[in-house]
Amino acid sequence: MNTETQKPAGGWFLGLARIIIGIMWFQQTLWKPPLRQDNTFRYWVEQSGQYAIFDWYKDFIQNVFLPNFNLFAYQTWAGETLIAVSLIFGVFGRLGGLLSGLMALNLYIGLSRAPHEWFWTYLFIALFGFLFFFTRAGRYIGLDQILAPKMEQAAQKRKGLAKILAWLM
Repeated sequence: MNTETQKPAGGWFLGLARIIIGIMWFQQTLWKPPLRQDNTFRYWVEQSGQYAIFDWYKDFIQNVFLPNFNLFAYQTWAGETLIAVSLIFGVFGRLGGLLSGLMALNLYIGLSRAPHEWFWTYLFIALFGFLFFFTRAGRYIGLDQILAPKMEQAAQKRKGLAKILAWLM
């Protein structure tokens, strides 16, 4: 099967799953700074500083993240916004999938042992993220479907940034 011209019959479902997970990530941005200034996000960060799987992670949360909460809170919000935009619109879909998987693993490390949390949730989100990365899910019902061939042509002619951008699609 020529992967450049043919796509699997279920590609539309992969694209739909990517969009739904992207909407989930967008929903997560709505209760984090700068959109909401209560202590909800801080509470969950504190939970990860108490229940994380690894002691080094607990130390990082307690000694680096929490003392610099505002800085990291905005970075978390920006990272999740980037993931959401990438997955919803299917632009730089591999990057969005990779970041989604890594962020979910981060949540797993920090919160999988917290009371009343179902640890499988974070693993399933990570699996979806890595699935989107490895299948180039942005090319199904996404802007990568349009942009990737053009970027790949540019990457063949030049090295550097065009090659990196083509790989991220």
